[in-house]
Amino acid sequence: MKIRYCIVTLNQFEWVVDKHLPSLDPQLIAGVHLLVSETEEQTYHDEKFLNPLDVAQLAEQSERFGDFRVTAVLQNFGVANAWNYFTEQAEKDGYDAVIVANDDIYLYDGVLERFVEKMQNNEFVCFEGQNAFSFYGMHVTLFNRVGKFDENFWPAYYEDNDYHYRMKLLGLPTAYVAEPSYFHQVSATITKFDYFRKMMHHHNFRKNTAYYTQKWGGLPHNEQFTEPFSEEGVDHDQSQSAESAFGRFESSSH
Repeated sequence: MKIRYCIVTLNQFEWVVDKHLPSLDPQLIAGVHLLVSETEEQTYHDEKFLNPLDVAQLAEQSERFGDFRVTAVLQNFGVANAWNYFTEQAEKDGYDAVIVANDDIYLYDGVLERFVEKMQNNEFVCFEGQNAFSFYGMHVTLFNRVGKFDENFWPAYYEDNDYHYRMKLLGLPTAYVAEPSYFHQVSATITKFDYFRKMMHHHNFRKNTAYYTQKWGGLPHNEQFTEPFSEEGVDHDQSQSAESAFGRFESSSH
């Protein structure tokens, strides 16, 4: 099975380069795809950059992998849009599956091997005792069956609950890998936000909460609908996709 390992980062680039990528065993994955949002705001040890591959330490990490793709985006790409882009691009590039990981983690020894082994016979895999979508493995076949992540959940939160519920409605199982799994900083992105950015985060969280409730008739684990927006008169076009809102983006690959 050909697997691509994917990471999207908003403000944890330094952690990804110094801790996350070095914890990966290149013998277990065929490639890596790193998506860096808001590149004009990014720094690496206080040094600014526009092209992530201009950072020597990232370039060194890229040499460890046979296929290393970096996509740099000037705006906040959004989680759902990033996950869709990862999987669609992986399929175009001939991959069978993706592993999508939070940026603010690093893997313990032997973890990736156990995870990849579990993925061989299971279309969706995550770690027991963790937030399922903070580190998940998905076959392209499952993605095509369930469909894309809902990009109306922008920039983040509830896109994972929505997808898992849609899997449940289709009777698609989740396979779990027992802990220990990985070190996770937890909410490291939000911690680095300034006051205004945190207020925007809370606003978007409330907006996504309302949208989820409209779509499924209740919050996660209390959904009432088996078809989205079963109640008449619901406006389900809450937002634009990241690509339509922010235009095209440039991708560089190694």
